[in-house]
Amino acid sequence: CMDEAAIESAGVSVLDPFMNEIKSIGNKKQLVDVIAKMHNAGVPAVFNFFGGTDLKNSNMVIANTFQGGLSLPNRDYYVGGDPKMQEARDKYRAYMMKMFQMTGDSEQTARNKMFIVMQIQIRLAYASLAQVELRNPDNRYKKITIEEANAITPNLNWNDYMTKRGLSGVSDFNIGQPEFFKTVDKLLDDVSVYEWKTYLEWMTLNAAAPLLSKKFADENFEFFGKYLQGRKEQQPRWRICVQAVDGNVGEALGQLYVAKAFKPEAKERMNGLIDNLFVAMRER
Repeated sequence: CMDEAAIESAGVSVLDPFMNEIKSIGNKKQLVDVIAKMHNAGVPAVFNFFGGTDLKNSNMVIANTFQGGLSLPNRDYYVGGDPKMQEARDKYRAYMMKMFQMTGDSEQTARNKMFIVMQIQIRLAYASLAQVELRNPDNRYKKITIEEANAITPNLNWNDYMTKRGLSGVSDFNIGQPEFFKTVDKLLDDVSVYEWKTYLEWMTLNAAAPLLSKKFADENFEFFGKYLQGRKEQQPRWRICVQAVDGNVGEALGQLYVAKAFKPEAKERMNGLIDNLFVAMRER
C-alpha cells in the first residue's frame, strides 16, 4: 500500500485477477459465484451482506443482507429530479467514462459501458427504499430461512452464495428489504451476462480506485472527495493505508497490539486499581 513506485508501475494491472474472474463468467450461476467472491474482497456489488446485531434479539449476531449495488451515496442521486441531483448524475457519468478510458477503453466503448452501468444502477435505485424510509426499523428487518430466501430470489441461490462466502452453517438471516431482492432476481433474469460483467468491472474499478496509481486515485477524489463531499485536499497515502488496515483487520490488529503492549502483569495491576476503586466507592 505504501510502495508508491510499485503502485505507479503496476497501474490498473493489479486488478487483473479480479477482472479475469469477471471475464470468465459464462452463465448466471457463475455470475452469482463471482458476486460472492467480490463481496469477500470488499467490493459492494449488487447488494450488501454483513454480520450485525439481530434487531429483535440484541444477544444474537446474525447475517444481514441489505439493498445496495450503487456507487452514488443513495437512491435520490439516481432518481431525484432537482437540478443538483441532475448535475451530480452528469458529473458521475463523466467520471465513469474517464475512468474506463484510463483503463484503455476508447471513448465510444467507455460511453457504452457507462450507459450499461447506469441502467443497472438506476433499476437498483428505484427498487431501493429512501433514507427516510430506512429510519423505520421494520423496513430493515425480515429474518427468514434460506429456503424462504430462495423462494424470493429463484435466480440467486442463497445456499451457493453462503458456501462461497464460507458461511455454509447459516440457516436463516435478515433479508432487510425483500422487495429490493425481488428486483435483483428480475435483473439476474433479464440483464445479459455481458452487461453484468460490465457492471462488475465498474464496481471493482471504482472500489479500488483510491488505492490504485495516482491518476485513478486523483480522479476518484475529484468526484467523490471534492464534488460530493466538499473536501479540499486528498489524504496522504499513509493515512489511507492506515484506514484501510483498520477497516479490514482492525480487531485482529488490536489483539496483536494488546498482546504486545498490555502484558499480563499490566492487566493484573489495572485490575487491582479497579478493585481498589470499588472499595473506595463502597466506603463513601
